[in-house]
Amino acid sequence: MATLAVAWFFISPLPVLYASTTGTITVIKTVVNDDGGTKTPSDFSFFVNDGSPIIFNSNGQNQITLPPGTYDVTEVTTSGYSVSYNNCSNIQLSSDENKFCFI
Repeated sequence: MATLAVAWFFISPLPVLYASTTGTITVIKTVVNDDGGTKTPSDFSFFVNDGSPIIFNSNGQNQITLPPGTYDVTEVTTSGYSVSYNNCSNIQLSSDENKFCFI
């Protein structure tokens, strides 16, 4: 005699929504070569909080995905170049947000 096993599965007709748990900081680097310099954005790097240095992409824009929190973005010092920041300190990042930092 054979045994037949039957399993019942219920699949909800409602979509399952997942909440994002990260946000992004887009760091944009502008290089000014006004004193004979020849560097491009990829010659520079930056830190997010106390993390490892991140080299700028050749187009000068990096998008960093991070959990919600407070962040500071700082550039690694490069001889012969000065740095200025706009919206790069005390960045309050929430889920699904994209903040911009200009260096």
